[in-house]
Order: sequence, then structure tokens, then C-alpha cells
Amino acid sequence: MTERNNANNIGPNGSNGVDNSIRENAVDNLAVMSLGGLTAEEEREIELLIAEDPELAMELQAFGEIVDELPYFPEPMEVSKKVEDMLFRRVEANAQARFKISPSTTQIFKARIPKKIDEPVSTSNWLESLIKRPIFATSLAAAALVFSGVIWLQGVRISSINSAQAEIEAQLNESVAAQQSLTNEIADLEQELDEANGFVEAYKTQLTDTLVDNAILQETAAAAELSRDEIATQVASLVDNNSVLSDRNVSLEEKVAYQDQIIGLFGSDNARTIEIGGTEQNPGAAATIVYDPDQELAILVVNDLPQLEGDEVYQVLLIRGNEHDTAETFRVNTGGENILIVESPQPMSIFDTVGVSIEPTGGSVQRTGDIVLLGELTG
Repeated sequence: MTERNNANNIGPNGSNGVDNSIRENAVDNLAVMSLGGLTAEEEREIELLIAEDPELAMELQAFGEIVDELPYFPEPMEVSKKVEDMLFRRVEANAQARFKISPSTTQIFKARIPKKIDEPVSTSNWLESLIKRPIFATSLAAAALVFSGVIWLQGVRISSINSAQAEIEAQLNESVAAQQSLTNEIADLEQELDEANGFVEAYKTQLTDTLVDNAILQETAAAAELSRDEIATQVASLVDNNSVLSDRNVSLEEKVAYQDQIIGLFGSDNARTIEIGGTEQNPGAAATIVYDPDQELAILVVNDLPQLEGDEVYQVLLIRGNEHDTAETFRVNTGGENILIVESPQPMSIFDTVGVSIEPTGGSVQRTGDIVLLGELTG
């Protein structure tokens, strides 16, 4: 092989000094290189090609992995005419270099190889018959490995393409099935829509009948010039007025009952009036209690009690000995006055003292605050 320019110069046959035949058959030469079938100069040119195209480095790595798997290869596939011709050229070159075979001898061997056979011959049988010839034994052993590797790689690629195609066909079938399912669902929805439209039409008919039945009510409302909202407003107003009147009636009834109690108490022959004075906590306060010993109520009139602030109220105490019952709670006006009816759990005759204490709002079951009014109930 002729001397070529170094890697940094443009060669006569291609960029970076790479022979055009090497460049055009780069992948095939990578296969041969993976088993050491190239000369040092050819390997240098292949390396220059790899420097230009990183994908060739990946191809070389793939061929190296194939070489590692060659002992486990299945029956090789049929070879292409291009690879077959390239193999023969490599065999001839190796043979001439090693054994100095003349061109005439090479032609003799090529003439012995049949150009056409009636029955297909597998790659393995063809290589086996060729390897048995002494002149090609050494070079064909390496070439056959590369040749089988290339064919195996092509088979892997075809298998991968077939697998991808099968996957695409499966996905297409799934898509067709999904489309058919969607078509069926659309048909079902259209049927349901038709049924719903039927229900709507039936409802419209019922609504029309209802409107006809309500024609008299509509005419009455139109004649009275009252809308439904106006009627509802009037009804709400009547309800509010009725509630107010009910509250007033309750209040009036309570006042009447209160007055009846007072009148009944003051009209009783057994009614008694007791003056109650203030305590040390509030000496200026005074109160008057009117009660009937046989009844369970009394009237308490308080004067000069200070107004309480916050959450405090006054509470009536009905005392008997060391015990007492708490009764009504109350507040006073700005003049310190109030009149209230005291309801006793028992007749007033069982109590001997009455008082008023300061308690939290809501009152206390037992007294907690100071007593501001206190007086005895005499018999």
C-alpha cells in the first residue's frame, strides 16, 4: 500500500488522507478490524475516520461485542454479494502477501468456485469447504469469523426491525380496538341522548298540561296585579306582624298576671309589710317587702341601691336559720330603684329573714357575695 499523508493533512483520495475505498466501506472494514484483519496502515486510516465520525467508534465497539459472542452463534444467514466479493478480495490479498501466489494461480482457484448453484448453500458449509483448502486456511479462519459477525449483526438488525414492526402492529391493533370501543361508546351515548330527549319532550308536555291547569291561578294573580314575590313579601310581613303581636300578647299576659298577683297580695287579709334596712356594706339602702305567710310569693321594693357594673347582679335571699334559698336576680335603675315579685319555693311562713346579696350574672345557687340588705320576717 502506498505511503499516505499524516492525519493532519488532506490526502489525495479523501479528507485526512483516508483512501476512498476505505471510507466507502468503512463499516465492513470495521468488522474486519475487530478481528485484526487489517494492516497497520489500514487501521491508521480507520482511526482517522473514527476521529471524524464518533458513530464509527460505536460501530467498532458493537463488532467487538459480536466477536466475544462468536462461539455461541447459531447457523449463519445467507451472505450478500457485496460482502462475498469483499471477502474474496481480502483472501486473495492475504494469500499473495503470505505465500507469493501468482495471479494465474489465484484465477485457477476462483475458476474452481462455482458461479451459480442449483441448491442454496449455507454460509457455514461454504466457509467450511473453502477453509479445508490449504492455501486459504490461515486467512479464511479470521475472515469467516468477521463474515459471520457481520451477517449476525445484520440478522440482529432485521430481527430488531421485525420486533419493532410487530410492536407497531400490536399498538395499531390496540388503537383500532380502542377506536372501535370509543365508537361503541359514542353510539351508546347517542342512544342515551335520544332517550333523554324523549324524556325532555314528555316533561314539556306535562309542563304544558300543568300550566293549563294553573291558568285560573295565573289569571287571578294577574287581575290582582300581585306577583309571587309580592305575595311572599306580604306573607312574610304578616308572619312578622303576627310574631310581634304574639310577643305583645305574652308580655301583656305576664303584666296582667303580675298585676293580679300584686292585687291579690295587697287584697289579702294576711298581708304583711316589713321594712328592710341596709348592712355595713351599704348602710344607705332600704327596701320594703309585702308578703302573705300562706302564699309562695312576695313583693319587694328596693331603694337607694347603687348600680352594679360588669357581670354582677343583685339576688334575693330567703333565709331560715343557718340555711337559705336564692330567688330572683335584678338590677336597679339610675335612681337605685326596682320593684319585683319574689317567688318562693315554699310558703313564706317558713322563712325568718330576707336579704339581698351581690352575685355573678345569672345568680348563684348558694350565696357568694356581700349582703347589702337584710331584715327579719316577724310572725
